[in-house]
Amino acid sequence: MSDHRYVPILRAKLGEFKALGLLDPATAGRVRPLMELEPPSDPGRKTVEEHYRAFANAMTKNWGTEREFFVEDDGIPDSERVAGDHPYVALFKALEAQSLAAIPVTGLARTRDYGAAIAALVIAKKRLCVRLESDDFTGPDPLPKRLNDLVAAAHLAKGQIDLIVDFGALPPNIGAMALAALGALTSIPDLAGWRSFTVAMTSFPERPSAHVSAASSGRLSRDAWAVYQRVLASSLTRMPDFGDYAVDNPEADLNVPPAVLANMMTANIRYSTDTDWLIVRGNRLKTHGFEQYRELSASLMREPEYKGTAFSWGDKYIHDCASSTVGTGNQMTWRQVAVNHHITLVVEQLSSLP
Repeated sequence: MSDHRYVPILRAKLGEFKALGLLDPATAGRVRPLMELEPPSDPGRKTVEEHYRAFANAMTKNWGTEREFFVEDDGIPDSERVAGDHPYVALFKALEAQSLAAIPVTGLARTRDYGAAIAALVIAKKRLCVRLESDDFTGPDPLPKRLNDLVAAAHLAKGQIDLIVDFGALPPNIGAMALAALGALTSIPDLAGWRSFTVAMTSFPERPSAHVSAASSGRLSRDAWAVYQRVLASSLTRMPDFGDYAVDNPEADLNVPPAVLANMMTANIRYSTDTDWLIVRGNRLKTHGFEQYRELSASLMREPEYKGTAFSWGDKYIHDCASSTVGTGNQMTWRQVAVNHHITLVVEQLSSLP
């Protein structure tokens, strides 16, 4: 059994929090999520400080204080001050007040003020995560120099730094992407020296409705997993852990006003399989209601890839919804179902690698 870990990159929203909280302990032990904060959805009613405390409370409740996680917040401008602090420093004060094992995240394209905030945090924590993105592999200065300069500025050894190479949303050509990924990865200096090394990417579309029509089902290829397997089959000096965006696309806008969302949302279940996402879609929720999730669940259970009630909390909820032993939930519930199942599946896949 391999010891590769999984880094799901998740929006810091209620469905994602609860999906983490309902993982079984063995699965959670192989996971180190990267949580991405967004600005408060109700800025007129909640201050940034309250927003950060709510995030800290949600992570305490659903992830606990012992397990590590990465956290990034690009949503609040550097110019804004929270109780006199840079927003990222204020975020970590809220996390430290709950004794959470949070790891700060930086990268090569951060602002000077963000870098100063990171420097203040690193002094105390002696830990850091560096998140590289596709654009970082091009530019006037070679990547090794910029990366080594960042490490030197942090005054940490590489063994104290987790490295995530995030390729974001993949283009459709798996072969070309695998070659490009390998070319990029080989340019990173001293792969063996980092505390951990993760490759992250996704092929989940920004608009799955453009690929699967209402009142139908379809499959979308999990190309990121296929690219990762090609990376593992390469001659890299160190094999990476795996990361993805679960059942999401980094460009998808989840902050649609509720009134607009109510008019446009269609019932759907996103269910990850070993090679695909199975998308089961119903009709518009405003006109057909949430009861249609019962038949959608029953339809999904008839597919050969359905894992059964013992596999994950999400799988059991699908079964119980189909059998009318639980309610039909809401959109947050079904994101929770999809993310909980997906994380469990990926950990199983990683555990099965040689």
